[in-house]
Amino acid sequence: GVLETIRISSAGFQSRCVYSEFCGRYIMLLSWDQRRKNDVKTMCQYIIQRFIKNTDKYQLGKRKIFFRAGQVAYLEKLRADKIHESCVILQAHIRGWSQQRQYKRVCIAVKGIQRYTRGLR
Repeated sequence: GVLETIRISSAGFQSRCVYSEFCGRYIMLLSWDQRRKNDVKTMCQYIIQRFIKNTDKYQLGKRKIFFRAGQVAYLEKLRADKIHESCVILQAHIRGWSQQRQYKRVCIAVKGIQRYTRGLR
């Protein structure tokens, strides 16, 4: 309980996270190809090993992952960058679709005006 928490904190592992919460929060850092359908613990190990190269910066426990100072902030920065990148891609696709739709409407209107002026109704 409390003594274990104090021992872990004094060892330098300031942040901790349950495997399921970690996987749910940071799985977005991986591409669809890299996401495996294995258990949550192995998925978390893969995510950590991919983004935190120094094994001294984290410790894998039975139920939780323990991080030294700054590691969670680093993962959060990577996550925020990925979310921003995804939003930009989504905006680009929506704007492209909207402009294409507007262009088609203008083309239909122009053809209607041309037909009318040429007397082809």
